Amino acid sequence: MNEKCICMLGRFDRECHLQYDPCKHIMCQNQGICIPLDIRASPFMYACICNQEYFDNLCQYSSAKAFSTVTKSIQNQLHMTSFSQIPLVTVYFVDISNNIAIPAIRDHFVYTKISFGSDIIAISNRQMYLSSFIFVQIYFNTKDLYGHYYLIGLLKLPMKLIKTSTLTSHRYPHIGELLNSTIMSYVYLKRIKFY
Repeated sequence: MNEKCICMLGRFDRECHLQYDPCKHIMCQNQGICIPLDIRASPFMYACICNQEYFDNLCQYSSAKAFSTVTKSIQNQLHMTSFSQIPLVTVYFVDISNNIAIPAIRDHFVYTKISFGSDIIAISNRQMYLSSFIFVQIYFNTKDLYGHYYLIGLLKLPMKLIKTSTLTSHRYPHIGELLNSTIMSYVYLKRIKFY
């Protein structure tokens, strides 16, 4: 009878006597941690576990980052001076394909209890470059269904890092603010026609 041993991770041979550590000669960069993998179940012999700011097989590439300061002018414009924090902020990374003009949300990040004047740091995970269109959605109260939208990045060239501010002048008005009450009373599809 032909017996076969099932070896533990890092061991091989007919009776599992030989050791092999694929991480011995691998240097994960940027404080990544090398983890040996079972070569019977994976085509790779190791994986580098990277922190959030880096990616790829050796953690050698830096993820793209967007820094945005929520200015106090937003607080004043919306008469929210009694509030010291924004309850909810969502940052969206949106790509627009060259082939079709349909935007696609690549990633989004949700933040709670953001103080006015503080920075929001959004790291576009496993992406070397930022999306071409970056905006934030700010909710000042739970009864507000849509929140307020602000453009923080409209990038024409590939960029790895931007530092910007969320400004009142970059606010996108809601459709209800653009169309008059007559058009807003139309059924949804008819409203789209006028938009």
